[in-house]
Amino acid sequence: MRATFALALAALTVAARPAAAQCPGPAAERATLVVAGAGEVSRPPDTARISISIQTRGPTLDGTSRDHRQRVARAAPVLERLRAAGAAVDDGSFSLTEERAPVAVGTRPAADPPTYRADTIYGLTLRPVDRVDAVVADIAAAGLFEIGSIRFSVADERAALDDARRAAMADALRQAKVYADAGELRLDGIDHIVDGQAASRGDGAFDLPVRMARTASVGIVAPRALAFSGNVTVTWHIAPR
Repeated sequence: MRATFALALAALTVAARPAAAQCPGPAAERATLVVAGAGEVSRPPDTARISISIQTRGPTLDGTSRDHRQRVARAAPVLERLRAAGAAVDDGSFSLTEERAPVAVGTRPAADPPTYRADTIYGLTLRPVDRVDAVVADIAAAGLFEIGSIRFSVADERAALDDARRAAMADALRQAKVYADAGELRLDGIDHIVDGQAASRGDGAFDLPVRMARTASVGIVAPRALAFSGNVTVTWHIAPR
């Protein structure tokens, strides 16, 4: 009985050995190649955003408010003319603040009465951008507005950024092929992709402290193109040829 049991146990042990030998070990780590790609595209601006304001200062709150309302009323026909010409004009944003002379540290405030400033700020959107110079000259000629800044942009900025991402991916692939060829390797599929930042390079903004213009032009020329950049990091599996 004991001999029979020993023979059965030995047979079981021998039968189990091939099964243990067939258990897979840890997967071998595959060789990889990491490449950072960068891309840039240019697009002509098709939109201009102009910031203008009406400012009124005075020694009293009531007087400043009254004078400002009168100036806003005088500006209304100018804004309507701009709308009729195709410009999109935002509703004005109004604010009224008290201004006092700055006080140096360690000194007493002056007894001078404060002044008051009323502001109404408008935003204008123009398409196409070839009319910007004439529009700004027309606004300045009214003698009512402060012209703060202009920002040129692309209406479909997402499409431009996607093109920059495609250019970055193409650059990463080009570099990977160069490295693989130099090392007598082949690219064996992508392991993973890390998206970098895609953004416009510069915002096409211009400061324009223009108050009055007596000519039909103030010399504003839109940039020929705006640049958009993209970055990406790609990891490829590589193998011998």
